[in-house]
Amino acid sequence: MQHILEVLESKAMKDQLKMALPSGVDLDRFVRTTRTYLQESANNNPKFLQCEAKAVFSGVMKGAQWGLELGTGQCHLVPKGRNVQFLVGYQGYISLMKRNLELDVLTTQTVYKNDTIEFDYGSSPSFKHSWKFGEDRGPVTGFYCHAKFKNGSQTWETMTKKEMDIFKKEHGGFLWSKNEKQMALKTMIVRLAKRLGLEDVDRAFSNADEQILDKDGRVTWPEVTEPQ
Repeated sequence: MQHILEVLESKAMKDQLKMALPSGVDLDRFVRTTRTYLQESANNNPKFLQCEAKAVFSGVMKGAQWGLELGTGQCHLVPKGRNVQFLVGYQGYISLMKRNLELDVLTTQTVYKNDTIEFDYGSSPSFKHSWKFGEDRGPVTGFYCHAKFKNGSQTWETMTKKEMDIFKKEHGGFLWSKNEKQMALKTMIVRLAKRLGLEDVDRAFSNADEQILDKDGRVTWPEVTEPQ
């Protein structure tokens, strides 16, 4: 792992990251959060040490291309043998939707039995979710993602707990068993993103084997050498 961290801090790698990062994303912060994430992953998950350096850099570069930071809940690297699968967290979807749509507010929440949730699909759509702070909210009954646009209009997506359980049974896997709440919230964001025409973003993230191409369409990788 040490040689991967050394390459990450190299000028050549930083130059590639700088070209990949969207405007407004700080390079130094991206490198710093990436380094911390890789160190913690190697310490906490022995399988991470089995991954090829090129696969790790592929995941790092993919995060840079989308302006998503590792270690912030925006995206994750999951070991798959010697490869790495790049996955977007629900915080990453929130960041992308705010960046690509004229959104003022984007909220995704869990609904409990004792909460009050009201929404109206009429000529003036409205959405309200409230609960009494400090009191028992009861068991989970559903989930939603609510978006308010800068022009004042709003839209939302909802699912009951029963609907989410069915979805989990059909599409769930390892990540659901470890992060059920976050995966449920991510599901709500993805459903709303698709309805708003961002399904191409979801397809891009689903392609875990995407490689990094240079301006001539050739696959490029940072040079990785063992320290002397």
